[in-house]
Amino acid sequence: MKNFGKVLILSASILTASAVIPFEAFGAAPTASSTTKMISTTFITTRATSLRSNAGTNFKALFPIPKNQKMISTERKGSWYKVSLKISIRGKTLSKIGWVNGANLKENIQYITTPTTYYFTKNTTKLYSTPNTKKKEVYKISGNTGFSSSQKVVNSTSQTWYRVSFQGKILYLKSTDVSSRPFSSFVSTRFTANVDSFLYASYGTSHKKLMPLPKGTTVSSTKKIGDWYGVTFNGVSGYVYMKDFTKNNDVTYYTNDMAETIFFTIKSANLYSTPDSSKKEVTTVASNNGFSSVKKAINSLGETWFQVSFGDQLLYVKSTDVNSKTVESFPQTAFKAKVDANMYLSYGNIYTNLAVIPKDTLITSNSRIGDWYSVSFNGASGYVNIADLEVSENQIDNTTVVTTSDINLTSSPLDSSAIVTVIPKSKIVLATAKTTNGWYKVTFAGQTGYVPVDSLKQVKTGDPMTNRDGYQFIDLRTQSTVTAQQINDYIATYVNAKGKKSVLTDKGQVFIDAGKKYGVNALYLAAHAIHESGFGTSPIGLGKNNLFGFGAYDITPYIAAYRFDSVDQCIEYIAREIKATYLNPASWKYHGAYLGFSTKDMDNNRLDANSEGMNALYASDTNWGKSIARHMENMLPYDKAYYENAAIDTTIPTRPSVPVGSDVFPSNIQAIAVSDLTLNSSKGTHDAVKTLTKGSSFTLLEKSNDYWVKVMFDNAIYWTDSIHFDKYKNYMSVLNIGRANDCPNVRSTPTAVTNDNIITQLNLNDYVSIVLNKDGTPVMDSSKTWYNIQFTDGTTGWVSAQYITRELK
Repeated sequence: MKNFGKVLILSASILTASAVIPFEAFGAAPTASSTTKMISTTFITTRATSLRSNAGTNFKALFPIPKNQKMISTERKGSWYKVSLKISIRGKTLSKIGWVNGANLKENIQYITTPTTYYFTKNTTKLYSTPNTKKKEVYKISGNTGFSSSQKVVNSTSQTWYRVSFQGKILYLKSTDVSSRPFSSFVSTRFTANVDSFLYASYGTSHKKLMPLPKGTTVSSTKKIGDWYGVTFNGVSGYVYMKDFTKNNDVTYYTNDMAETIFFTIKSANLYSTPDSSKKEVTTVASNNGFSSVKKAINSLGETWFQVSFGDQLLYVKSTDVNSKTVESFPQTAFKAKVDANMYLSYGNIYTNLAVIPKDTLITSNSRIGDWYSVSFNGASGYVNIADLEVSENQIDNTTVVTTSDINLTSSPLDSSAIVTVIPKSKIVLATAKTTNGWYKVTFAGQTGYVPVDSLKQVKTGDPMTNRDGYQFIDLRTQSTVTAQQINDYIATYVNAKGKKSVLTDKGQVFIDAGKKYGVNALYLAAHAIHESGFGTSPIGLGKNNLFGFGAYDITPYIAAYRFDSVDQCIEYIAREIKATYLNPASWKYHGAYLGFSTKDMDNNRLDANSEGMNALYASDTNWGKSIARHMENMLPYDKAYYENAAIDTTIPTRPSVPVGSDVFPSNIQAIAVSDLTLNSSKGTHDAVKTLTKGSSFTLLEKSNDYWVKVMFDNAIYWTDSIHFDKYKNYMSVLNIGRANDCPNVRSTPTAVTNDNIITQLNLNDYVSIVLNKDGTPVMDSSKTWYNIQFTDGTTGWVSAQYITRELK
């Protein structure tokens, strides 16, 4: 019995659950029924469900549909709807058709808040309690009845409805049954009833009648909605039908509160003898003709008019037919007549034609009003239409500029010109001409036009601007088909032609091996080394086995650069370092896995928004990426098809440690602290045992690859990492360190007339200690062309200054 009781309880649970689980979850098919066509209706899913091949859960599930998915149906079979939908999967939009259980759908109705709008019925119109016609209408109302609405409703069959209030109820009417009418306000104007009429509670004859207004009744109004004036009569506010009333033509004139203003017709405009358009016009003038006015008039309709002078008459023009303009002054600018241009007495072609300025004639102007330039020609002064003149422009060498904000590209170099397109902020464009009124002529997205010079900043960039096909933009994590022999031959051709020694001779295979080991393009590695080291002949390459200028700064390239034990070590180190940083999307140094380019302003400040790839941070030269790509092309012509399909190695090695290496300086290298320097007892230790204060003298002994510096101060040895070599002048000034930039002779006297005074010879990149005067200046001969140097053993000699490079001075 106990077991039987448990079974009963379990069965009851199952029965209870079936009331809340969707019907299709049990796999039961719906009652067979025929397909019914229906109006195209938009639905939205209320829960995740399945799209099936036919109307029933026993049919194949074609596709899972998430909650809140929109779809359209035009057929129904029982409780199932045949739908079509578009769904986005992993960035792709798929179109699907199938059947969905109606229990999982609801009609998609959009309620949209809008600015208050006034609608009037076109004919007899029905009002409904819901935004559809499924229920019987609540009211039928006559035409020309107005309502205000601030909500638009688009129902599931794509019908648009408006929510309105009528007789104290919230109701809906179809958009096709009404048209919007404007609301306007004006100065208080009196109107007289020309027939027996009524004051209505709102704007429309279907609204409640508040009181009768017999013929001859006078009311005042300051607003109108559609064909209805809003009025207050005997303390009661409501609306009257405007066609039942005639305005009282009262006019108020204003003179003292209006300064002289220039108005231009914006269309063909009528001029009247009084501010009343019910009278016949005196004349009609075309658009873009200007008049001066000091008098304004407002009539009983609330219309504003301006009194203007035309010929010998004072006439009136409606304010809606004109725009006011002010005189614009600008620097004297040269213009060229595009056609035979008419010069008029005033700003408009209705005035006397004073002269014809021949095509291509140069004239100047420094002011304009509206579309008319003030000019002088043959001793007469007048006005020429802007359309007949163009700003003179001068061709300039191709100049790269960057936009400082979103800027309009206009059809001519004038603020009033048509906008061709908008150039986004931080976009580099090429300027080919500059106009005399301060505009650049540029091309963007295939459109040529003009932009103001002050909206742009001139830059230097390595951006190719038009074409990105080539080595400058390949993914450097691909492999190259270049061979070691091709690399070696390219280097040998240069070295043999120049007769120079190179540490890169026969190193092609080293680049191939390092590229494969770390997943870096070997052709790029070779080109990078060739570019940075001058084919392996640079001082840093020869003196430090540093082929990539790694660690070097523009301000002190040789001393700051890393020192490597061998060329092979350098190549492998750089391949690993580059892959772990510049080609690693997780690194702050990553700006794209390609060579790219950088962009700088004319003060040499990098513009990060316009710099891409390795070039953004690796090199100060804006064309660094372009230069390396050129070496790659020279060794192996670019194959677009190959790189479009080349595999990308995304493995990231650990970053290599700084290689062991130091620059050890000769004895007695004297320096002065430019700022306080923290001194430590040993390299790598931050125990701050002493402070070398600003202005103190010390001896420079050694600089290691990790930028720790060994110094002597007060006859004790210390280490510091306070000196940043990219701006070393903020930290120290070295008085007497020199470096041999060749292999010069050291002589006993400062003369090279004979060879009998040669003591020894320096090696390329040897550091030397220059003897100092008591005032800290180098000891030189009287001609200031020889340095006196001192060896470790205390002996001295003379070296021609042309062979010595002063470092860290």
